[in-house]
Amino acid sequence: RNSSHKSLYQMCLLLFFFLIADGMLMYHVPLFITHAGFSEFHMGLIIGFSSVAGILFDLCMSRLIPHANFKKMFLVMLLVASIFPLVLLKATSLWMFLFGMIVWGIYYDLYNCGTLDFVSRVMPKNEHATSFGLIDVFIALGYLIAPIFAGFFTEGTKEMFFFFTVWFFLGIALFMYFFLNQSTKISEISLTKRHSPIKWIKEFKMHALVAKTFFPVYISSTLLNMIESIYWIVAPLVVITTAWSIEFGSLFLFSHELPAILVGWFIGKIIDKHSKKRVGFFALLGASLFMMLFFIIKDPVFLIMLSFLCACFTGIAWPAIKGAQADLVSEHKNFEQEIELVQDTFTNLGFII
Repeated sequence: RNSSHKSLYQMCLLLFFFLIADGMLMYHVPLFITHAGFSEFHMGLIIGFSSVAGILFDLCMSRLIPHANFKKMFLVMLLVASIFPLVLLKATSLWMFLFGMIVWGIYYDLYNCGTLDFVSRVMPKNEHATSFGLIDVFIALGYLIAPIFAGFFTEGTKEMFFFFTVWFFLGIALFMYFFLNQSTKISEISLTKRHSPIKWIKEFKMHALVAKTFFPVYISSTLLNMIESIYWIVAPLVVITTAWSIEFGSLFLFSHELPAILVGWFIGKIIDKHSKKRVGFFALLGASLFMMLFFIIKDPVFLIMLSFLCACFTGIAWPAIKGAQADLVSEHKNFEQEIELVQDTFTNLGFII
């Protein structure tokens, strides 16, 4: 148990540095695209292509990464992510941006699947929600710090120091990966997964069966990712004039990430004692109701407060839904791979929509 907790904290640190790099890129990608001459509508379509690429990658993962476990997924994730800044540096045409979105979609898929795979394999079932609550704290910290670092660079300009900073954080994440790789013994990793490639039609049918069986959990994940994508795609582009010394977009994202840090330390222990699905549903409902008020309220102060309240509910919903997904993986050993990949497909659908 102490060994699994040690591995959990090592993985959290890996994700923390990885997501600082990813958050910096996520903040600037919409600006890179619009500064290249594309409209905001085209920008949305280009970024949405990353999720389409992610869905296609879900069907191919067992062929491209044989016998995948979180160790392999995280290593490939970091290597692929290191390519993304280089593609963005050279991207000026539509095709280069689309290639960049393929790279982005692949490594983000590996991040999602690897995280779920780690919790379902290494952590005890009664600590799944608690584990995701802690993971969400480090995810929020990474995404909280990322806009601060991103703000040091001129928006939309491709400064080399910006890309070197991204590679620096990816390098630290890779360093943490080696610690995780050493501390997590191979005996701790279950060997029940069916990783052998099968025919495309059978693969698709199995994904459809899993999606139908566990649809309520998956659709909740889609809705949560819709909320998440609205923040990260819209916030850098929103221009609201204030007398504040800090840009509105940065404060908007800060208010969105802060609640996960506050509630993540303890909310998982509460969720694990109740129905994860029920807690996740009501928390998602509350977040959706607050999200609807964004179309009515225009005052920047109230928008920041509303963002904070909405994120308080998503901060509860995320550990509950992710914990429920990890429970599904633990309970259905013969469909572990399909459950993880279908979960990621519904995640991608949230970003596409």
